[in-house]
Amino acid sequence: MTFEQNTNIIISKEVNYKLPHKIIRKLDDLGRIHIAKEIRQQVGVDEGDAMTIEINDNGQIVLTKCEDKV
Repeated sequence: MTFEQNTNIIISKEVNYKLPHKIIRKLDDLGRIHIAKEIRQQVGVDEGDAMTIEINDNGQIVLTKCEDKV
């Protein structure tokens, strides 16, 4: 499998944390990606949390936890 564009996913939260160097996941047929439990725990994202998805000026996908319940 080759990728023509390198797209980064950033989960934004202003904390100091250690993450694994790299985890590779494939999108499923509905366009979903699994975020490992260890990563979700380290950035404070729980099952059922609402996330804002946006693309920044660098073409990176940015996921931000919504503080307000949707």
